[in-house]
Amino acid sequence: TEPRIEFTFNDYQKSKDRSKLLEKSVYMKLLTNTYNALNFTVDRLLYNTLLGAKADATKAILIITDGDPTDFDDYEISKHLEKNNVIRYVIGVGKVNLERIRILASEPRENNTFKIQDYAGLKGVLDNLQNKIYNIEGAKNADSKTFLKEVSQSGFSAIYTEEDTLMLGAVGSNSWRGAINEIGPLDSEDQISISDIPLDSYLGYSVAHGRR
Repeated sequence: TEPRIEFTFNDYQKSKDRSKLLEKSVYMKLLTNTYNALNFTVDRLLYNTLLGAKADATKAILIITDGDPTDFDDYEISKHLEKNNVIRYVIGVGKVNLERIRILASEPRENNTFKIQDYAGLKGVLDNLQNKIYNIEGAKNADSKTFLKEVSQSGFSAIYTEEDTLMLGAVGSNSWRGAINEIGPLDSEDQISISDIPLDSYLGYSVAHGRR
């Protein structure tokens, strides 16, 4: 199976709706040419600034596969990734042989390789990896921005009040300053935040409700 680009970094900046970006994707069958796909990604996408790659950003690759590699590393892509400090996370789905794909992950490989039974299990793993990737040194500077709701983790803590209002702690909001999301009875939503607290304050780590 020949690799192809489903969407670029530029496409993602224009629309972060992953369902829309992938709506025309067709599931690939036949062989699992893992090393060919990695070589294609590095050669065509990872460093391509015309497609939105950031030249000075720390590079990370997430490999999700439900099949064992059917090709070989003729491109010596593993050596290239290791030499250039490209961080690799590997997720094996279903009956995939974890030992066959663990070699693709960064050291320590046991911490960067994951196994799930089906694709429904992706969300929990991806939420964890998203936080890891955003915390990579240089990621914030490479994007030249702070994170607002991208890693908010809304619902990290929660309470339900007598006024039919749901209060959700969102510790990752506003570059981990944190916030409280208040959802009213008509699905109205407001965010309670404090702008002059330090980064990594984790407002919303726990929430409580009381009356005067």
